[in-house]
Amino acid sequence: MKVCPVCERRYEDAAVQCPADGAPLVVVPAPRPDPMVDRVLGQRYRIVRRVGEGGMGCVYEARHATLGRRCALKVLRPELLADADAAARFRREAVAAGGLDHPNIVAVLDVGQDADGTAFLVMEYLDGRDLRHLLQEVRILPVARCIHIFRQICDAAGTAHAHGIVHRDLKPENVLLVHLGADPDHVKVLDFGVSKLAAASQKLTRTGFALGTPEYMSPEQALGRSDVDHRTDIYAIGVMLYEAVTGRAPISGRTPTEVLARLFAETPVPARQLNPDVAPALDAIIARAIDKERENRFESCAALSAALAALATDGDIALGATIQVAPAPPATVPAPPSTTAPAAFSTPASPPATAPAALPTPVSPPATAPAATA
Repeated sequence: MKVCPVCERRYEDAAVQCPADGAPLVVVPAPRPDPMVDRVLGQRYRIVRRVGEGGMGCVYEARHATLGRRCALKVLRPELLADADAAARFRREAVAAGGLDHPNIVAVLDVGQDADGTAFLVMEYLDGRDLRHLLQEVRILPVARCIHIFRQICDAAGTAHAHGIVHRDLKPENVLLVHLGADPDHVKVLDFGVSKLAAASQKLTRTGFALGTPEYMSPEQALGRSDVDHRTDIYAIGVMLYEAVTGRAPISGRTPTEVLARLFAETPVPARQLNPDVAPALDAIIARAIDKERENRFESCAALSAALAALATDGDIALGATIQVAPAPPATVPAPPSTTAPAAFSTPASPPATAPAALPTPVSPPATAPAATA
């Protein structure tokens, strides 16, 4: 297995260069045994195996020691809980996330801290794959499928916003797709729960940029403004939608610093110029969602979802039928929410500036993926 030293995406041994940023791939050494495996946390959760790792910590498959029920367990990095205030904040945030009862949000089932200070979140375990893997496989999604997936993302984020929680790190890796009934693309959004902890820690990632993923960060979040609100999530949803219909992010670069510099210096190419099958109405929706001025974006996730729903009812939207997108209303910026959810995994993922003719095949996700992937 090989990994990109810039974006940390993994590829098969035959790959030579990362298609996302052009960096030469390096061989991943064989993993060492994880000392957490077989450990019991909180006297009730036995860790089975590690399934992922990110900026906030590691994610494991675990089982309840008494009930035998499988769950996803996220163990936070010790430095994020350096003092008693941070530990109390972690518990408050986890409890707030546990109150988000919505079919498109991964359920937080428990929170705890072991005797040695190891803090963990327990979440429902789901079989599925994230949106990143789907986009690596198909590159561009049909419009109808996009509308179905992204309306669910809007519903999840909108519910969190109604509870005063802003995600701050929405990206394809945090959108899980599971097969539920007749729906193969039922959305479960991950990582509502620890962003305020991450933001308060004021830590920098290994690559030196603030918590969050540069390609999906709104300008106000990239500037570190203290009044970041729900519209930063609307921006991130717009970026993901742009990527889903064009095969690339609106702003990209080889390093996080380059991405952030381009964010303020460049205007994204309209999605329709990259993919002529994108209808003018969908192009307008995306442009409004990723407007650099948050006052010009959709005022809520419900409004963005309604605009997408209007596309779904139009007869043949993929062939260019037009729908008028109402202009943004005069902005009334709400007070900053009292609770924010995770800027959890800060590893950058730089989508390709231009789509290559043939991509190296990324490592397929495991046959069963847990609800929380790093």
